[in-house]
Amino acid sequence: MNATEKAPVAGNARLLRVLFVEDSLADAFLLERALTRGGFRVMCDRADTAEGMHRALDEREWDLILCDHSMPQFSSPEALQILKEKKLDLPFIIVSGHIEEEMAISAMDSGAHDYIMKDRLARLVPAVERELREAEVRRARAKSEEELRRAHEELELRVEQRTAALKEANQKLRDVLEERQRLENELLEIAENERRRIGFDLHDDLGQKLTGMLLLARALEQRLSRAGHPDAEEVRRICELIEQSVHHTHNLAHHFSSIDATGGDLAEVMSGLAATVEKMFGIPCECTIRGEIPALPENTSAQFYKIAQEAVSNAIRHGKASCVWISV
Repeated sequence: MNATEKAPVAGNARLLRVLFVEDSLADAFLLERALTRGGFRVMCDRADTAEGMHRALDEREWDLILCDHSMPQFSSPEALQILKEKKLDLPFIIVSGHIEEEMAISAMDSGAHDYIMKDRLARLVPAVERELREAEVRRARAKSEEELRRAHEELELRVEQRTAALKEANQKLRDVLEERQRLENELLEIAENERRRIGFDLHDDLGQKLTGMLLLARALEQRLSRAGHPDAEEVRRICELIEQSVHHTHNLAHHFSSIDATGGDLAEVMSGLAATVEKMFGIPCECTIRGEIPALPENTSAQFYKIAQEAVSNAIRHGKASCVWISV
């Protein structure tokens, strides 16, 4: 039987593409007529061998397969196997003149959707309508699952892309922070080198020159005193001022070299600052450490020292403080 299309019995008849796997042309005609009477506009073809079924499935799409259970060259289990191989989800109904109940159950387990006896074709149309609806539901579900799978894959791809972008941004941020830390360390090192240079200049250059001036002035004072010169007292006061300058210079030199480039223990550093303030400015300076100081990154103690040093200097020089408290 070649593919044929029967005239509809009603204007709104539904097109039904049916593949009859049937060796009897007469039985196929009876099935086609039952479907037409049931309100379908039938387009059909017939195959009774594996080769014929393969060819029919390859040539066009089908809505339904009605298959005889036992044929001289073919059978319903073989037809079901072909459907599985081609991964087709089509309503498959066995229509047979005789089939044992165990064979029918086995066929249903293998993928058949229903079985109908040829002498009870009144069940055919309701069964076909039911299986068409269920096939439509399966197709809709498969479509939804495929859309969901694609959406999930797209979401995973976007997450991967976003993660990669975030990793790149984080790496750039780390690079910026590392560069900033490097520059801060470089600036701190430059400041420390300059501070040490100033300390050395004060101690080795200015301090020695002032000490030399003090020795010369004291020698002059002694000669004037022995000669009873009236300017001897004035020279003595000059010597006192020079001596004060020498002490102050030594204190400044010690102050500039009191902390190394990487700092040290913060409590020890701040206590040293308080002692230096008392020695340099002659006013009480107390350092209080409250609680345990956590481990600090490199150079942090030096930075805290400079902040506290600047604050104390401003308090004394501009605030005219008579005592200072440093609390950590």
